[in-house]
Amino acid sequence: MRRAGLFWIGVCLAAALGAAARPLRVEVRPGQIAQGLLYGGVRLEVTGPAPDEGALVVLVEGEWRSEAHVRLGRTGPFWLPQGGVPVGEAPTLYLLASEGDLHQLLTGEERRREGLGLAPLRESLGAGAAVAHEAEEVLRVRSRSGRFSLADHGVERRNGTFSAGFDLPPRLEEGILNVKVFLCREGRVAEKSETRVPVRRTGLAAFLTAAARQAPALYGTGAALLALLLGAAVGAVFPRLQGH
Repeated sequence: MRRAGLFWIGVCLAAALGAAARPLRVEVRPGQIAQGLLYGGVRLEVTGPAPDEGALVVLVEGEWRSEAHVRLGRTGPFWLPQGGVPVGEAPTLYLLASEGDLHQLLTGEERRREGLGLAPLRESLGAGAAVAHEAEEVLRVRSRSGRFSLADHGVERRNGTFSAGFDLPPRLEEGILNVKVFLCREGRVAEKSETRVPVRRTGLAAFLTAAARQAPALYGTGAALLALLLGAAVGAVFPRLQGH
């Protein structure tokens, strides 16, 4: 009898440990992003079975790069770039959705450790008081272009599954997007999953990008000539349309 009791206790403990160690199951669609000449953005969907306990946070993060805020200065009648002010590092894309208020789901220390929320971004950008304004301007520009967003209650649960959708912007850097899913319990990250989504330019878009990198002067001249030709074509067609 005693042995049977110990046996069932062991079975229950093993089952509990197995459930606790079960990793998050996450599906990301599309699994890769091909940017052709007509690419205008894409919807990224993150789904999976919803855990019984805890809340979820989903982050779509681009590669980290050095950032500079470009200042404009007046040259005659024109406002032209007058150089950039280095403001630290930031990911090329930062889209975050959480299942509730992020500040209530995780402690400040945990958010900072995992790089979640506005505070860690401000710390990595505004390393000093001299560039605080420029760092905030970088975040504002990224927000307007769709490359930075924080959405409380952006993760939904329905019929035992969770989902979060992100509209990726038309101007998306080549490289790797890291899709991270965090399971939060009692202010801490209990489990974490990470999926890599490659972003590549294809076709004519890839050719033009390579040309811009290898021969920037020639590419700039060609782009200017193409713009002039298109302008001349529009100028020739528009009067005819007005005459009809």
